[in-house]
Amino acid sequence: MSWCFAGLFAPSQVKKPRSYGKTQSDGSGSPSWVTLPLPVSQKVLKLWFPISSCQQGTRLVLFCHCGSFDLLSLEHSGCTRRDLLSFCEEKLAELTVKEETKISLVVDLLHVSLQQLNSHWWKILAPRVLDMVEDRFPQLDELIFVRANRLSSLAAERVIVSTRLRASVLSGDEIAAEAALQSRGLGFVSDCFFRDPSISAVEFAQKRREQLRRVRRWRRWITGLLVAILVLLLGQILGVLPVRGADFDWAGLWQVVRDWEMLHHVVVSLLPQLLLLGFLLWRPKGEADTAQMLVLLIGSPLAWASAYAGNAPAPLAAAAPALVTALLGLAVIPWKEPKATATDAARRKGAWWPELVHGAYGEPRFAVPEESVTRMIPPIEGDGRRLLTRLLEFSSACAQVPPGRKQKVGDMLIQRIVSQENRAVWSASVGSDPVMFVASEVIISTSEPLEAVLWAIYSAEERMQWDGAAFAAYKVLGQQVQASSESLCDFLYCRVPLVPGVKDRDMVQERFLLKLPSNAGYAIAIQSCSPGQCSALRLDPVPSVVRARTILSGYILRPNPGGGVVLTGVSQTDLGGYVPQWVQGLVKKAGKRMPVQWAQRLEDYCNSKASAGTR
Repeated sequence: MSWCFAGLFAPSQVKKPRSYGKTQSDGSGSPSWVTLPLPVSQKVLKLWFPISSCQQGTRLVLFCHCGSFDLLSLEHSGCTRRDLLSFCEEKLAELTVKEETKISLVVDLLHVSLQQLNSHWWKILAPRVLDMVEDRFPQLDELIFVRANRLSSLAAERVIVSTRLRASVLSGDEIAAEAALQSRGLGFVSDCFFRDPSISAVEFAQKRREQLRRVRRWRRWITGLLVAILVLLLGQILGVLPVRGADFDWAGLWQVVRDWEMLHHVVVSLLPQLLLLGFLLWRPKGEADTAQMLVLLIGSPLAWASAYAGNAPAPLAAAAPALVTALLGLAVIPWKEPKATATDAARRKGAWWPELVHGAYGEPRFAVPEESVTRMIPPIEGDGRRLLTRLLEFSSACAQVPPGRKQKVGDMLIQRIVSQENRAVWSASVGSDPVMFVASEVIISTSEPLEAVLWAIYSAEERMQWDGAAFAAYKVLGQQVQASSESLCDFLYCRVPLVPGVKDRDMVQERFLLKLPSNAGYAIAIQSCSPGQCSALRLDPVPSVVRARTILSGYILRPNPGGGVVLTGVSQTDLGGYVPQWVQGLVKKAGKRMPVQWAQRLEDYCNSKASAGTR
């Protein structure tokens, strides 16, 4: 189990004398610097000097994101190199590492500027910090510079000239850096390493979201309790007036309020009900609150009437009916109301797919632990409901075209290019859009339920087991909920190799998991991210790969009345860049057979899982 922490530069608890081990001077500042406080807080220094670490077992990796080193702020703050060296020394002293732990130092050179490389911070501070780390951790035996360009490679080589460590300087993009880390047995740190350099911004966003959730929860609870108190008071008054034989009018109500003995009975009868109501409302969830309040409203006049009649002590007479009505409410309304309601009734014991549930906003989600956020996740820009509507429109239009025919449906010119038993493929153009789309409909003949087939497509790990040959890279980034469309959203990065001699294509996509109308099944809707989202995800285009654009892609899954799952797929993708004519011909031919072959691999995979589960 890997774990990550950014506490390397947490505020220090004990003030230690400043020293530098090998040297006591770095040629800057006044001789009395030891007695001077830092000109800025350590929290601010953490923002300017982003360091993080990740550990798994006996492997510890220290990261330095040099591209976000805030040179300008440091220069204007009045901080000296001595300040930073002392700061680093104090924090390194707080980090406890076992003797058997092997340590690697990874330095990310992405976005490092020429100004940074020419500054005294890089030429003097960086070697001093490296010496300090070597002295503090004898277990440190590897230094890796990644994502270096020509200039930063030269600067890195100057730094490692005097080090005893095994050092390497690697160029390339994020994928090349991940491959290099994996080859050194450090694959577990890929996500932690490629988090957004603004580490504190990620942590602040997480804390802020948690604070807002708590505020909303308490606001909902207090609002429900106040409404319930008003409802109970109304019930008490409605119970008082019939016992007194008074008509309901404002004069009678005022008489009730002025009768202190009566108010005493009202308060006594309210107390047990308020306690029960508070206990019930501790976990408010939608319609259940209204039902519980109505049950207590019915019990309120009974409780008051029993107490007012004087046949029993007022507290006992008031508590007994309230308790009975509350217990009746619990019998009618299920007590256990989880955060997400299960929808997967066919899931067998020991199933290979997780339970499919509905979240707090009605979004479908698989009951798996959420991965920690390892990079700054931008907001979703697409509308899941609108994308689903377009998928359903394409699917419905294609179904109207008979085998072997080309037909115009609305603004779409559709041709059915494959007609087989339980399998069909269409190609179509939309208006004047030069990018064609391909749609398919296949019956997946499997004994596994729809949720299992959905999981085989949705899960990156499962997808790579049966469809991994189609991708050079496939990653899921982040997760969030779009309440307006009741969908679970995340980001996908995939890289697809084409034929030899043609550059690979990569895509950065928004993905939505949605319910179909009338709960008739589920859908996955996909579209490309905007350039701004790609930049926020640190996935800008690179020269070695052509960025393709997914206009619309997705899958619709419905249960088949005769058994199995009806799977509809839609894809409209602009490959981008220059595509030779002969490659376009290959792509056109592949469009006829690939959807069917893809569905067959999915079916075989689900059936193999079913066979393994019955052994």
